[in-house]
Amino acid sequence: MQKEKKYFFCLDVIRLVSCIAILFYHLGILKGGYLAVCTFFVLSGYLSCASCFRKEKFSFFNYYKNKFLNIYLPLLVVSFLTVLIVPLFHNINWINLKPETTSVIFGYNNFWQLNANLDYFAHHVDSPFMHFWYLGILMQFDIVFPFVFFAFKKMGDKLNKLIPCILTLVLAILGAIYFYYASINHSLMVVYYNTFTRVFSLLFGVFLGFIHGYYKNIIPGVLKNKIVSILIFSIYLILLILAFITIQASNKYFNIVMLLVTFISLRLVDYGTFIIKDKINVFDKIIKYLSGISYEVYLVQYPVIFIVQYTSFKKNILISILITVILSCIIHFILDIKNKRYKYVRVPVFIVLMLITLFGGYKYVVSKDFTNEMKELEDTLNKNEEIMNQKREEYLSRQQQEQEEWNMALEDLKKGEEDIKEYVSNLPIIGV
Repeated sequence: MQKEKKYFFCLDVIRLVSCIAILFYHLGILKGGYLAVCTFFVLSGYLSCASCFRKEKFSFFNYYKNKFLNIYLPLLVVSFLTVLIVPLFHNINWINLKPETTSVIFGYNNFWQLNANLDYFAHHVDSPFMHFWYLGILMQFDIVFPFVFFAFKKMGDKLNKLIPCILTLVLAILGAIYFYYASINHSLMVVYYNTFTRVFSLLFGVFLGFIHGYYKNIIPGVLKNKIVSILIFSIYLILLILAFITIQASNKYFNIVMLLVTFISLRLVDYGTFIIKDKINVFDKIIKYLSGISYEVYLVQYPVIFIVQYTSFKKNILISILITVILSCIIHFILDIKNKRYKYVRVPVFIVLMLITLFGGYKYVVSKDFTNEMKELEDTLNKNEEIMNQKREEYLSRQQQEQEEWNMALEDLKKGEEDIKEYVSNLPIIGV
C-alpha cells in the first residue's frame, strides 16, 4: 500500500474557518468576519514564501504562471461571468461596470474603491465586486514578491540565513506601526483599503516563511508535543473565532484587534505546520475539499449576494449560501486542470466555460464607461449646490437686513410715542 503524503490538516482548518467568517460577514451574520482577511493575508504571505523554498531552483516564470492559473484565471472567469449575467436583470443598474471591472482586472480595485468613496462596512451591497479590494492588494503583492524573495534568499544563502528573517520582521513591524499611526490619523476606509497600511500582515507571513525555510517552527522545545500543540492551536483558534463573532469595525480598539488577529494568525500557522497527519480519514477529506474551494467561495459570494438582493429571495440567506457553494464547486472542478481525474468531462466543459468567459470579456470591452458622464453630473450637482448655498446665504442676509430695518422702524415708532407723551405732559393746563 502506497504511503500517503503528509497532510497539514490545521492549515485547511484555518482557511476554512476564515472563509466561513468572511462569507457570514458579507451575509450580515458575523460582526467581525472582516478580520479574517488578516488571517488570509498571513496565510498568503507564508504560503508564497514556503512554496518558493520548496523549489530546487526559483523561477520567476513558474511563480507567475502558478499565480495566473490559481489566482488570476478564476478571478477573470468570475468577473466576466458577472459582467455577462448582471445586465440580464433589468432592475439592476450597475453604472460602474466598466471602470470597476477594469480596476479588478488590472489589480487596483482597492484604490478604485477608495477613490469612489465606497464603504465596505456599510450594511448594503453597492456592487458585486466590493470584496475584490483584497485581491487588488494580493495581486500587487504577488507582482513584487518574487523580486523580494529572490534578493533576500540570495542574502540568506551567501551571507547569513538570519539576515532575510530579520529584514522581513523589521519590515513587518514597521508596517504594523504605520498601520497603527494611519488608523489614528486617517479615516477607517483609507486604512482598510490602502495597500501600504495592510501589507504588514503579508510581511509577517513572509517572515514566518523564511523562518521555516531556514530554521524550524517558532515553538519552544517544552511545547513540542503533539497533544500540547493541538491544545494551544485550539485555544488560538477559539480566540480568533471569538474576534470574528464580537468585534465590529466601529469598535474603538479596531486597530489593536487587527494587530492581535494578525499575531494570532501567525501563531496558528506556526502550530498548524507543526501538527502533521500521515493518514487522511473521511472527515479530513471533507475539510480538505471545503478548504480547497475556499478561494472560489470568496470570488463567487459577493456577486451572488448582489444579484440575489434584487430577487424575491433577497431575505433568504440559505439560498445565497447554497448558490455560492454550488457555483464554487463547479468552477473549482472545471478549473482544476492539474487533476487528471474526469479529464474527459473536465476538458470540454473547460473549453465551454472559457468561451462563455471570452463572451463576457467582449461584453466588458463594448460596455459603456459612464465615468465622464458621472463626473459631469457630479460637477453639475456641485455647481447647483454652490448656487443653492449662495441663494440661501443671500436670502438669509436679506432676511436679516429686513429684520434689522423692521427693528429700527419699531424703535423709531417707540421713540416717537415717547416724544409725544413727553410733549403732552409738558402742555400747560388751560381748563378744568
